[in-house]
Amino acid sequence: MGASEEPPVPTPMRARCARNELLMLRGRHMNQQEQREVKDAASVVASVQTNCATETPSQIITVARSSLMSWFGILGGVLTIFSNLQGILDLARWAHWLAGVWTTYAVGFWRAIFGVFGIRTDADATMMICMAAFVTMIALGARVENDVLTSDREEWPISFRRAANWRVAAATAIYLLLSLTTYYLYFIPWLADAYIHDPIFISAVAKTIYITAIVIGLQGWPTKLSIFVALSFAALSHVFTYGPMRDAIEPNISEGLSAALALGFAVVSGLSVVILAPPRAFCRRLMFVIAGVAILIGLSELSTLGLSVSAPPVS
Repeated sequence: MGASEEPPVPTPMRARCARNELLMLRGRHMNQQEQREVKDAASVVASVQTNCATETPSQIITVARSSLMSWFGILGGVLTIFSNLQGILDLARWAHWLAGVWTTYAVGFWRAIFGVFGIRTDADATMMICMAAFVTMIALGARVENDVLTSDREEWPISFRRAANWRVAAATAIYLLLSLTTYYLYFIPWLADAYIHDPIFISAVAKTIYITAIVIGLQGWPTKLSIFVALSFAALSHVFTYGPMRDAIEPNISEGLSAALALGFAVVSGLSVVILAPPRAFCRRLMFVIAGVAILIGLSELSTLGLSVSAPPVS
């Protein structure tokens, strides 16, 4: 007949045979792959054994010498640290003495200046005046550095117009209100009670307002630099307020007049920064001062611990 031949119909026997053949082929392939992997592992082991066997005495000496030199370096560093520990503690005592001398002479200087006019302010006002003068000197130094001592000058001319705007006025008003509230805290019953019950929270709120006022008042400054200045001033304010900077001389003017005089100096100091100080030069000098003050305070506090260095007893 003309019909094409039909393909053979698979039977269960033929299917089993085909499957067995497939499994046999797969097994041979896996055996060949395992044999290759075993040969590769054997070659790696042989290579390692060959390298270890061919290690020359000079290479062993080089490794030993490097190990000894490393340990000599470690021992040298340890000896350097321990031999200078007592020197660091002695330096801490000098730092404590220097902090006391500096504060004594700073306070004494302003006592002498106001003494010419027969004025003797209280301790809080004297501290504010010292900080205001300190900040003004930094602003003047930044101006001299920018105009005379460096070739990379900032385009930041002296301008009184920067101090005549709403931002500076708002910052000044906030600062004066905050300072007067702090001065006369105990005359405000509800605020005094809040401070007695939670002094840390009230102090944190006051510092936040202080920082905000400074950021607002730095007209035209980059935001990052103004935030850095505000945080630095907050830290310096804490140091000047709570540091060992007080004496026992009684004021001869009222507390209100002392506060007014101190606030006047503080406002003039802030205006000097706005008018005179180039931002980057001022921040460089302020960063240098903050780092020095932090080191001085750290060493001064270390000296109060009464530590000393001595070798342990040998039994």
